Amino acid sequence: MAGRIAAFFDLDNTLVDSNTGRLYVNYLRKHVPHELRLRDALRTLTWLFEYKLHLIDQYEVTERALTLLKGMNEGEMSRRCQHWFDTMVAQKLFPVWNGKIAEHRARGHLTSILTASTRYAAIPVARHLGIDEALFTALEVRDGIFTGATEGPPCHGPGKVYWAKKLADEKGIDLAQSYFYTDSIHDIEMLEVVAHPICVNPDRKLARVARDRGWEILKLSRR
Repeated sequence: MAGRIAAFFDLDNTLVDSNTGRLYVNYLRKHVPHELRLRDALRTLTWLFEYKLHLIDQYEVTERALTLLKGMNEGEMSRRCQHWFDTMVAQKLFPVWNGKIAEHRARGHLTSILTASTRYAAIPVARHLGIDEALFTALEVRDGIFTGATEGPPCHGPGKVYWAKKLADEKGIDLAQSYFYTDSIHDIEMLEVVAHPICVNPDRKLARVARDRGWEILKLSRR
């Protein structure tokens, strides 16, 4: 008997018309500037730029970002990120996803965010769009404080395949018949696992691969 079909969605530049890391730096500058050191803000933006240019990988970005989070209060981060979503992220969602996600759910598909970002970015988006699950890079918390480590492998590159397969085992999902929407060549491993790889406003490298392999390219705008 065939398993259930899932539709997985990347977050940055796929569901959201922006990089959420950059949006979060902008939020801190506007709402809690006394907590944001200029040095740390510039560091973060530099890492994101280097990642976009493929000069460093997401593992390096995650490791560096964790050093900035170590010692912070998890409850405060959760509350702050809900306000960040309400004031900055919600307006950056591509409107088309409301219909597409409803369409997948009407067909009986399980829907899930699959992102290298943390739960503090993924969960508010999932709730807002009515997405069933969220897979993300889980941060270790002890006594309500971030330790600077992750729980399990970070959810990017081959890590996305790891977490998707884990969910598939738990929910009876047939990945070989499923969908994955993403903008990034960094997600090539996950794109190769599913039957329906869909490239959303793809970066240059992914666009080239999509054309060569006949993958669907979806061009989105918030207008």
